[in-house]
Amino acid sequence: MRLLVSAGLFSLIFLFPVHSRSHQITSNFPNIESTRGFLEICATVDEKPGSQSPFELFKSGYCVGWMDGFTTGIFGAEAAHRVSEKDAIFCLPKGNSFQQMVHITRKYIAEHPEKEHLATAAIVLAALREAYPCRYQPK
Repeated sequence: MRLLVSAGLFSLIFLFPVHSRSHQITSNFPNIESTRGFLEICATVDEKPGSQSPFELFKSGYCVGWMDGFTTGIFGAEAAHRVSEKDAIFCLPKGNSFQQMVHITRKYIAEHPEKEHLATAAIVLAALREAYPCRYQPK
């Protein structure tokens, strides 16, 4: 009997999948890996949450989360490879925010339109390196 019920549930789940709107949302969602996508997704980062639509709020959160993941990945890779402070790619000052890094990246894109064809990661890396160089001071 259990086998029959399990087979019936299995059939219902896989033969009649629940249709969701998630495909519609993701198929229209910009690709953050392109400069155009980054600028579109991160356009509303500065707006107050109460003034944003749910979709704009989602894009702002996605943008900040992407920036957090990007910088965490860089710092993790530097730690794993035992990169010294003097050889670090960039050094963020205390009190820096992800929104500030988005501003820096947008400014870099505006000042370097010839680099818009590069992947977002390469542009963000160059922007943060230029804005936050490491000032290594031997002890």
